[in-house]
Amino acid sequence: MREEGSQGTKREVAKSVGTDPQAVERQVASIAAAFASARSARVPEQWSTCRRKAVADRETKARAAVSLAERGSGGERRCGLFPVDPSVRVQAVEYTDHGPTTVARAVAAPSSTPNNPLPQHVSVVASPQLDADLSLGMGVAMEAGRHVTLLADCAAVGRLNEAAEAAQLADGVSWGPQLRAMCDGLHDVTGRDVVVYATQDVTAAGEPASGFGGPAAGSKAFRPSWAGLHGKATACLASVFQVPLGEETARICSAYDHLVSKKQYSTVSRFGGDHKVHMMGNALIQNDGKATSKGYAVAHRARVESKVFGAANDVCLQELAETVWQVVRRRLPFMEAYREAIVTPEGAPFMLGATVTNIISLTENQGVRLHLDTEDGVWTIILWFHRHGGVVSGGEFVLPSLGLCFQPLDFTVVVFAANTIVHGTRPLSTSGDVIRWGSSHFLRYQDADALAQLAAAHGVDGLGSLQEQQLQAVWAAKREQRAAAARRLEAGMAERRVRAIREHAAAGVRALVTDPATGRLPPLLFWQAS
Repeated sequence: MREEGSQGTKREVAKSVGTDPQAVERQVASIAAAFASARSARVPEQWSTCRRKAVADRETKARAAVSLAERGSGGERRCGLFPVDPSVRVQAVEYTDHGPTTVARAVAAPSSTPNNPLPQHVSVVASPQLDADLSLGMGVAMEAGRHVTLLADCAAVGRLNEAAEAAQLADGVSWGPQLRAMCDGLHDVTGRDVVVYATQDVTAAGEPASGFGGPAAGSKAFRPSWAGLHGKATACLASVFQVPLGEETARICSAYDHLVSKKQYSTVSRFGGDHKVHMMGNALIQNDGKATSKGYAVAHRARVESKVFGAANDVCLQELAETVWQVVRRRLPFMEAYREAIVTPEGAPFMLGATVTNIISLTENQGVRLHLDTEDGVWTIILWFHRHGGVVSGGEFVLPSLGLCFQPLDFTVVVFAANTIVHGTRPLSTSGDVIRWGSSHFLRYQDADALAQLAAAHGVDGLGSLQEQQLQAVWAAKREQRAAAARRLEAGMAERRVRAIREHAAAGVRALVTDPATGRLPPLLFWQAS
């Protein structure tokens, strides 16, 4: 436990156990042990009183910051379509071109197609007090009066995840009739701020009645219930919110514009080659023997070849990740605790700044098949923004097991358990020059650990120079048209890289409890004892 909080903790403990010094010290030691486990063990099992108060304090500051930002940007000036009529579906959105430095703004009214009702396993939290209690306990700081809180039955979510995967399998490589039938019935929450909690029955001993999405059977995978949820356990699964236009959104757009204009990314194919993704960040390309240090190979070649843009691109990527991270932290303060618990000192140099992101992906006007990101961290951040003018039709982001979909507007953000909740983007069509960019910020465990092990072998600062030396050697062989020699060099580099990874045990991220049946990670890392 940090020293600055120990005296306050003792005062709180004294109120509950009396003034006996030994009793106070024993209780403080117990809380300190629990807090230490949250920083170094596999999973934290308890939040201390002072920890919960810290969350409440962050929530209050976050709401004040959001209100201040809105007042500074003209009160009601928010992105996209505001307000959106919740009784209708949004099937197309029109954007006007405001130039290269400003975010386009949706101006078209939604269609008159009636919105689908929420599915039976999802309900709205009508009690403001229950909503406030859930927000406090979960470390969620959505703005009062501007969000909808939903409860989704855990067992039904699990069954629908399986149904969505089965529909994807039945349709094969495209969005076929099975998926269309499933997704046409989803409830549209376009333009609204939404928080989704999973609920699950608990046993008499307070344990979850059945496992879901990650933790082993019998573990305390969900927090205990609050008033109004007797006999239920709860866990946060997803949050969708709209970011007000302002300095941060302009800074984010400027960073993306720089990276795209300089082509500082590596393009990879997914889902049978029909899905092109631009990738950036601190990653190890497993099929590229030359990628021996942090970053995709194309980024390293740019650093070596260009003394003008190389370092600037690294700074730009870090500032981009940190700006998005700050936007998310204001709404979801628990993300900071997640970062502290999961990122190790060995892994920190390979995150993009003070975040829990090591890879950023970017797509352009694309749909994405339904999938689970089973190799990624617990929480994935996705944001969308638009460029130029035109109409976007379709392209809803879908969460079938939650019964929800939405049309991403300018700076719609979703933060969700991507390794637990099946998700995808429906195919879209555009007219005019409009571009809808969709970008994911996530943690790839394999890359973080491999890079940490390479750093243990060669030193963090040594990776860049090692990469440059190896690339120069390969290029020299190719310039001399010694293709066989170049292949031998590359093979030797790959062999040495694999050997260095195997010989060192540095971990970039902490190990997590996984469900032995599914191998998936838990949707929530932090839960609180009653």
